[in-house]
Amino acid sequence: MTAMKKPTIGLNLSNYTEDGPTPAMKINDDYVDAVIAAGGLPLLIPQVEDESGLRTLLGLCEGFVLTGGYDYDPLSWGEKERHPSVQLCDVRRQKFDMLLIKLLLQSKLPVLGICGGHQLINIGAGGTLYQDIFSDSDFSGVLPHRHAKGKTAHDVMIKPDSRLHSIMVKDVLAVNSTHHMAVKRIGRGLAITARSSDGCIEAVESTDQDRFILGVQWHPEAMIRVKANLDIFRSLVAASSACGHK
Repeated sequence: MTAMKKPTIGLNLSNYTEDGPTPAMKINDDYVDAVIAAGGLPLLIPQVEDESGLRTLLGLCEGFVLTGGYDYDPLSWGEKERHPSVQLCDVRRQKFDMLLIKLLLQSKLPVLGICGGHQLINIGAGGTLYQDIFSDSDFSGVLPHRHAKGKTAHDVMIKPDSRLHSIMVKDVLAVNSTHHMAVKRIGRGLAITARSSDGCIEAVESTDQDRFILGVQWHPEAMIRVKANLDIFRSLVAASSACGHK
């Protein structure tokens, strides 16, 4: 009897841009460790510049984790100017990730987006973001969304009858939080499935029950000791394994 093959889970990378003359790509260990702990095989996907090359790399994947990082350019979703708080991600990552999300949404691969990756799903689906929830008039009594990844900062309320609720079997979850942008207008084919008490959208997912697309604004990879957070990755791995066997 052979052991079941672990599904290959792609992960996108961020960049070192300030550490000297040699550019480098990087990823936080937590993302890799969470995929391994959930039973997947992580595959780091470099920022190739051509679409055919990226399609080839995605052909090696049975699921994908979109990681967090610095801010995507507000001009990419139609803003006329950037808020002073915006800290842009590397230009190479910006270009690559916009192509990546286009191809992922066209594919059947299960996708999990975390923090900036959650925001990327919404941008790719035609939605928009708040550039800075701490200064936007739509928010009052803003919670401590910029906090240490290793500690819980606030609760999120999870919508019943959602994929996220079925994964966690919880109505409320205490989460960590480290962001200043947030989903504003929801993208096509997505539904809001969690919010915090200040109104911030904390999770989105596909309205197609047969398609695993889930975005969460917090960082479950940094707190997988909490079963509900690890279960997010387990659900991605399970969906990816099923996708790979079709």
